Amino acid sequence: MYKLRNFFMKFLMWYGIFIAGATILGAIVVGIWQAIDPKILDAPFMNSTIPDNLSPYLFEYPIGIPLLGLIIIFIIGAIQNAIIKSRLRKVGQKTTGTYTSIKDTGVTVNLSPMVHVKVKTKQGEGEFDMFVSRVGFPRVGESIEVVYNPGNPSEMRPSWVILKG
Repeated sequence: MYKLRNFFMKFLMWYGIFIAGATILGAIVVGIWQAIDPKILDAPFMNSTIPDNLSPYLFEYPIGIPLLGLIIIFIIGAIQNAIIKSRLRKVGQKTTGTYTSIKDTGVTVNLSPMVHVKVKTKQGEGEFDMFVSRVGFPRVGESIEVVYNPGNPSEMRPSWVILKG
């Protein structure tokens, strides 16, 4: 699920960049063309109509569809994360684990990279995303305090995220 979500988010990001770039380039071309020939906007192809059964917004704002998909992905992810945190606050137990894998996700907020970590505890293995400091970057083999769900030990988060409120 994580890899699919990551792929879809990157696809939507690049699609959005492509559409934005094509829109800006098209505006520049039409602007230059209009400066050369002011009657260009009177051309018949510029006044073409869209069939009645199709929404004009689908063609005028092609970035809206992937943007809506991206918003839905973020909302679903936020809801899932809130549910897991709530469950861990109720039934979670604290334990110490060891990093077994740390991979950069490519996301950076306020110069802090987000990493996808896998942690192994005595109760089981789990994985989650977290922001880390560039100075205190965790290493494989180091220990971390986590809160896990006794009913599903793969469901875990860092203890400072769960216990802070």
